[in-house]
Amino acid sequence: MDTKNPPDFRWEGAKCELLTLLPVIFWLEKDPVVPQTKENKASFKEVFRHRPLIVLFIATFLVQIAVLGVNSMMTIFVQSLIGHSSNLAFLSGLASSITGIATIIGAPYLGKLGDRIGQEKTLPILLVLSGLFALPQVWTDNIYELYVWRFLQGLVVGGVWPSIQALINAQSPRRIQGRVFGVTASSRFLGNLTGPTAAGAIAGFFSISSIFVLSGLLLIATGALVGYATHDRAWREEMKEKIAAWTHRLHSRY
Repeated sequence: MDTKNPPDFRWEGAKCELLTLLPVIFWLEKDPVVPQTKENKASFKEVFRHRPLIVLFIATFLVQIAVLGVNSMMTIFVQSLIGHSSNLAFLSGLASSITGIATIIGAPYLGKLGDRIGQEKTLPILLVLSGLFALPQVWTDNIYELYVWRFLQGLVVGGVWPSIQALINAQSPRRIQGRVFGVTASSRFLGNLTGPTAAGAIAGFFSISSIFVLSGLLLIATGALVGYATHDRAWREEMKEKIAAWTHRLHSRY
């Protein structure tokens, strides 16, 4: 690298953003613009009236804390396993990226499974499994064992985000979808902010391996929350259908 004339990374970043912008401008199909009227005008208040959406926003926030918290401390954890090494950057980067590789592998299959049996059924199971795969990493004392657990967790996490996005899309009325996805993005960014902060605080008060306890318990708790909310909603809908059927039978008799 030329130390006298170092590259301007801001210009490099601007060129990458420009290359990303051009396909969006010329190739992405434009959505039809719906004129705002009193009938279809919505507000953020309406977004938070939908209880299933609130649960999914909370799930998005907690999952980001669990995932980003661990990733932010991965270099320090790997260093605690292998000590000072010239390959520390590579090995810690591999520990994070191997989860992403597994996510790419698992996402299509788990997304297809969710389409077949229902995303509301697969999401709680995937969250709990992801948490269970995170907890054994607390007792990991070998870098290759860590890679195995990270890969297994990544396979399961690959189905979490498609399920959350599919459920958010299914639960949001079309006229407030823009606001709903805006709140979803805010939940993810808030999780991005909170995750590393919480992980750093826990690692400082306890130990570096405690971040996996945070991640595992958060994912299991999120799975329980989503499972309860989904079961509760499904139970209410089932009861409404039964009550409507009984009412119809009574009216038909008398």
